[in-house]
Amino acid sequence: MNIALKTFSGQVISRPDTTWEKENRDYYIPDFVKGMLWSPVLFTRVGKAGKCVGRKYADRYTDGIGFGLLLHPLVECNGEAVPSSCMDHTTILPFPLYNKVVLDTPGNEAVYLCDDVALCSFRTGAETSEVKDSGAMPSEIAPAVTATEKKALEMSVPVVTVSAGIILDAICEVSRITSLRIGDIVAVELLSPAALPLNSSRTALSATFCDNGIFEFNLLR
Repeated sequence: MNIALKTFSGQVISRPDTTWEKENRDYYIPDFVKGMLWSPVLFTRVGKAGKCVGRKYADRYTDGIGFGLLLHPLVECNGEAVPSSCMDHTTILPFPLYNKVVLDTPGNEAVYLCDDVALCSFRTGAETSEVKDSGAMPSEIAPAVTATEKKALEMSVPVVTVSAGIILDAICEVSRITSLRIGDIVAVELLSPAALPLNSSRTALSATFCDNGIFEFNLLR
């Protein structure tokens, strides 16, 4: 099983399947880790094998979608702290998955939290193949936005629009580089990796989508 990732910068890389965590188990930070970055992802499970998939047929290859999270532990290399993408249990991709139509239904939202404080929010909307920041300031908030989005904006937290087009385009890009097999994961990084504010002993990470909890675990020292 492959985990193919389209990074926020547009590169296509692979993460080992040993990094996959889907059971909400707490993560114990090794002593040699100097810090922690994180990034949110949108992902799909591949439901059909293929190569060089055309955009017209990409929706036939997705077997549901989900929101997940990547941890990027900082480890020392040549005297510098660099992010690692191959440490066990650092690719949080929770199951069960949602039907991809929820991404094109306006009003659904995913919210990521650290110690119950919002880190970012994603709202679903019209068909688009790009990750779009709302760009709205608190004084410009339209009456139609949800309470969660308004709170996120007031806290200067990113509120980003996503749709199924993002994951379908990623399927096409990944399949041009490597063959897709049933059960593979294709993920898209939605924001550039950022530093996590770690507490001395325990940091709680959680996320919700459509008001349902999708993961909740602790980073422990």
